[in-house]
Amino acid sequence: MKIVRRLVCLALLVFSAPIAVAPAAAQGAPSAEALAAARDLVAVVSKDTLRQMVVQMMGQIWPGIENALRAKQPSITAAQVADLRAEMDAFTKVARQKGFDI
Repeated sequence: MKIVRRLVCLALLVFSAPIAVAPAAAQGAPSAEALAAARDLVAVVSKDTLRQMVVQMMGQIWPGIENALRAKQPSITAAQVADLRAEMDAFTKVARQKGFDI
């Protein structure tokens, strides 16, 4: 049964490859105004998306950092952990202001 599945997958790959690599049809040159609008949109979306990603990633990795801190320093207080988190948030804010695209 595994052999049949593998053969079917291989056949699908072989027969779909020409479709997947077919060249795209040309659409003509975009206007200068359209290019400028696209650049502006990418600049805005990219910065906002990157900021959102940093906030989400910090939210995801912070519990691991906190656990590692508590494992290495069991006497650490909640206030100290909160101060460290505030410092991390301040660092990312300064990096954004300095233009590091965070």
